[in-house]
Amino acid sequence: MAISTLVVKNAGTIAVTGGTDKTYTAVRSNGNTVELTDLSVTDMRLRPLLSIRFNQPSVSAGAPNGYTQGRCLVVLKQPKLLANGKITVNTVRYDFAFDFETSDVEKQLMIDTIAHTAIIAALKSALKDGAL
Repeated sequence: MAISTLVVKNAGTIAVTGGTDKTYTAVRSNGNTVELTDLSVTDMRLRPLLSIRFNQPSVSAGAPNGYTQGRCLVVLKQPKLLANGKITVNTVRYDFAFDFETSDVEKQLMIDTIAHTAIIAALKSALKDGAL
C-alpha cells in the first residue's frame, strides 16, 4: 500500500508556477453551468471540455439547518487519440458541497487541502503505480 499516511499542509497556500497558459473559451452557458474548451486544438474530437456548475444553498424544510448544501462541480474531460485510431476520454472531477453556515475561511481551507492533496508526490506515485 503506497499511501498509509499522508501529510497535507493545514492552511497552506497553493501556487502554480512554470508551464504555459492555456486559454479555455466559453462555448455553452445554461443558468448555473458554463462549459469551456480549448479552441487552439484544431481537431474538435480532441478538444478538452471544462464544465463548471454551481448551485447556491436553498431553503429546504427537510434539511438539518433548513437549507440544502451548496455545490460546485468542476469536470475536465480530456479526449485522447489511441494508437488504434479510436478515442477515449480521460476525466477529472472536483465536487465540492458545503453547508449554508460554512464560512468563506472554512471553504478556502477545504479547497486548499484538496488542491494540495492532488499535487503531492504520494498521490502522483499511486496514480503512476495504479494502486493506493
